[in-house]
Amino acid sequence: MTLRNKLEGVGTINNHSATFTASAGLAYLLGDRFIVEATLGEVHAGRNFSSSEVNLSSWNSGLSATLQPAFTINYVFN
Repeated sequence: MTLRNKLEGVGTINNHSATFTASAGLAYLLGDRFIVEATLGEVHAGRNFSSSEVNLSSWNSGLSATLQPAFTINYVFN
C-alpha cells in the first residue's frame, strides 16, 4: 500500500507498509469429502515506513488466541 502525504516544508513523501500474518489451527477429515477446520490462533507483524527525507517509521505486532474457535466445514470436489 502506498500513501502520499504533504508535510510542511518537506513536499510530497511516500509512505509504505508491509505486513506478515500467520495463523494456526486444526483440520479433521469427515469421510471422503468433508473437512472441518478451526483457527486457534494468529500472529501478525507490520511496519510502516517513509522515504529517507523524512525519517518516519513504526512497527506493530499482535497475537491472538481463542478457546472457542469458529468452525468451518468444507466440501471437497474431485
